[in-house]
Amino acid sequence: MFVFGMPISFNVLPQFLVLSLVFITTFGEELLQTVKDEVPGGNYTVYQIRSRGRLRLELVSISGDADLYVSDSEPIPSDENYDVKSFSCGVDTVELSSSMKRPIAVSVFGHPFYSVSKYSLSVFKLPEKEEIDYATLDALYNDYVDDKPETTQDSSQVSEDEYSYQDSDTDEESNMWTIAITILKLLFDVLL
Repeated sequence: MFVFGMPISFNVLPQFLVLSLVFITTFGEELLQTVKDEVPGGNYTVYQIRSRGRLRLELVSISGDADLYVSDSEPIPSDENYDVKSFSCGVDTVELSSSMKRPIAVSVFGHPFYSVSKYSLSVFKLPEKEEIDYATLDALYNDYVDDKPETTQDSSQVSEDEYSYQDSDTDEESNMWTIAITILKLLFDVLL
């Protein structure tokens, strides 16, 4: 099988996809800390985060099912008192804005269906988003509108050749997306 023009065997394909997804999701992020621990079913393990800036928490349930509850106002976030939560049967991820006051309380809840849930909790520092105020945004828009050439064209003056050219570009793009999605579906079917 060829992916990006290189021969890849099926036994290497899962590692290639995992590494690709890890690279895509963590580009520009800095791993601050990872904790591996366990929590009894029906209980919480609580952590505090003092790091400033935008953060991403990633909770991976190694065995059992652990869920994530986060708050900057509650000392022990729970399923009833939280600001942000993530609960799934796999990887739980939440993004914390830099505006949340510190320290941030993080609770890992062990699902009661399991006697013990083992997990890995990682904290990533994200790059700060550039915040643009209204005046800057307005100036950028006005500069764009002023620089934009004023061309008006009556639809009756457009030739059939121009329409067919525009349609063919759209068709080619649509076909490329269909092919890409089909390839991804096949890859996921092979992996699962």
